[in-house]
Amino acid sequence: MRPFLGSPGLATARAAGERPFFMLDFSLRLQYITTMKIFDGKFSWDGKKHDDHDPIAWFPGTYDLKIVALPDGDKGRVRHLKPFLCVYARTGDGLSISAHPEKFAREICRRFSLDIEKVLWVEDLLQEPDRYEIVVFKKSGHLADASLYSVEKRRATAGEVHLIEKELAALARWKEPAGAKRDG
Repeated sequence: MRPFLGSPGLATARAAGERPFFMLDFSLRLQYITTMKIFDGKFSWDGKKHDDHDPIAWFPGTYDLKIVALPDGDKGRVRHLKPFLCVYARTGDGLSISAHPEKFAREICRRFSLDIEKVLWVEDLLQEPDRYEIVVFKKSGHLADASLYSVEKRRATAGEVHLIEKELAALARWKEPAGAKRDG
């Protein structure tokens, strides 16, 4: 694939040291090269009720949060059943939501317009071995207009660990300064 380099937007991005998340080939199809970052930073709540939504928890808390859209399958490539990856980890500030992550997941989905069942939810336990825990939300009923979910947690499979680490490494490359040396 030969990239289309005549775009002033691409030239401006390169001059600023940014890396494009897609390139355009001559058939005008978008070719995703790496992860599309949706959010990468600290996600906090104050424990108070705002508008019509209950807080994540009634006490404040902060988590490191990374949300990415996984590259879409193209001809011959596998499409992800869960096209979004959400990795969250405790910061040590405030309340832990690890035991009851449902309200946290609902708020993330509300704020970023995601479907809770289309996200691969991963809690980063920040310790080896078995660093990543997969959190699965299964619809278990309804209460008025709200869906209720049961929560199951399990260790990440080897394939999931590979995907998670690959996407986290791609996010880390986005944060590197333009002149930073990369291995490989």
